[in-house]
Amino acid sequence: MEVKLVSCEQCDFAVPFNYDNKTFFFCKTHKFGVNVSSEKIDVKQICKNCNKEMERYNLASEDNSCPFCGGYLSVMYVNNNFSESENKQSEKQEFYIEGEEAKRWMKALSPYMKGKNQEQNTESARRVITKPKFLRLMTLLGLIIILSSLFYWFEWRPSEIRKQCSVLAENSRYIRSVRNNIYRLCLTTNGLKPESLYVNTQ
Repeated sequence: MEVKLVSCEQCDFAVPFNYDNKTFFFCKTHKFGVNVSSEKIDVKQICKNCNKEMERYNLASEDNSCPFCGGYLSVMYVNNNFSESENKQSEKQEFYIEGEEAKRWMKALSPYMKGKNQEQNTESARRVITKPKFLRLMTLLGLIIILSSLFYWFEWRPSEIRKQCSVLAENSRYIRSVRNNIYRLCLTTNGLKPESLYVNTQ
């Protein structure tokens, strides 16, 4: 599995990989990254624009967080070592599901393929989905349920109880003070604090 592209899903930071390793260097000042050959990994890389030492990022040991915005880094892998039988099996099981996505990625990466057979790479390209979309969706759904429940319990429910108790008290044929007591008793029965139906009740 060979890394071909690293791309942040929140900002526009992206690094094409021309060498078979999982390390790139980036300049925070000019917001760009570069992948170097394995022979130069242990050599300090200097940004030509600001003459500052570039920081190192290793996909194998880092947490896949963007060094600029903290967003999640998506990684595209390409398998160039499929045998014919494995390639056919992959085409049936994986390429069929992610075929259009793989073609789009490979088209964007075509300038960085260094003369390799693009058609073969397209057939064997497999994008690894690193973003936990399902987990984010469930978290969002949970927040919506919690907020809806809080609104129902503290806003909508008390308002409806007050309306019902007010109608009950007003429809009774008692004097004003008794109707106020009926209203207060109704609120208490339904779990709310007693309050007056009228202001300055005699």
